[in-house]
Amino acid sequence: MSYDKDYPILSIIVPIYNRTKFLKECFESVFYQKCKLEQSIEIIVMDDCSDKINCQKSITEIVNTLDKSLIMNNFKISIIRNKVNLGEYKNVNVGLKKSKGIWKFILHDDDYILDNFIEVLSKYLYVNKQKEEIGYICFGYKNITEDNVTTFEKNNMTKEGLWPKHMYQMFLYANPMHVHCCIYYYKTFENIGYFNENIKYYNDWEFFRRSYMNVLKWYYVPTTLVIYRKHGMDTQSGERDNDDNKIYLVKMFIEGCKYLPETDW
Repeated sequence: MSYDKDYPILSIIVPIYNRTKFLKECFESVFYQKCKLEQSIEIIVMDDCSDKINCQKSITEIVNTLDKSLIMNNFKISIIRNKVNLGEYKNVNVGLKKSKGIWKFILHDDDYILDNFIEVLSKYLYVNKQKEEIGYICFGYKNITEDNVTTFEKNNMTKEGLWPKHMYQMFLYANPMHVHCCIYYYKTFENIGYFNENIKYYNDWEFFRRSYMNVLKWYYVPTTLVIYRKHGMDTQSGERDNDDNKIYLVKMFIEGCKYLPETDW
């Protein structure tokens, strides 16, 4: 991969399974950005073997109804349908591995980005062109309900710039980030691997913990750029709160300690 114009500067992975209710809003938020980039943006829709929707048809209809006068960037769209249902993070990993962008971003079908997403991040997309230093560019996010009511917003984890060293240690006892509020430099995955497909929960948290092994650093932008939609009572959250998973959390804490350099203790 390179910064050559033949390569997309950003790949957006959109995992889908049996839901298109919010997909139009998701796509419009990506296509109607206010800033134009020199290189193209790749969109990879990962259909995890949906059996209740026709993903290809839905996306074609959405794209055909977009207001072309509002589209400033060059987009390359592909739809990949799995032959069997893989599950969320296996599905995401396939998309990441298929993508060709310098930076990767995971945007779920029911979430969306604000119209200044590209404008704010554009000055960081070429930060590694001279010297590869940044592996993650993180930013603020907002949680909303299905009815678009804001329930939570976080965009003040630290000041703008490289993360202070102590910030990494937060991952030992909590997950202050989410998979959707970062863009990832492609070499991040080469350095520490992809999301762990062998665990049921906390895949993003486990991935962030492995970041201690990455020579590439974290950069924080204290601006809300993505909207994350939460649906009623989160079944998965309830499952995670049982006793077995509380024990699993303790094991994760112990396992995470091995990623910390001895000098951090």
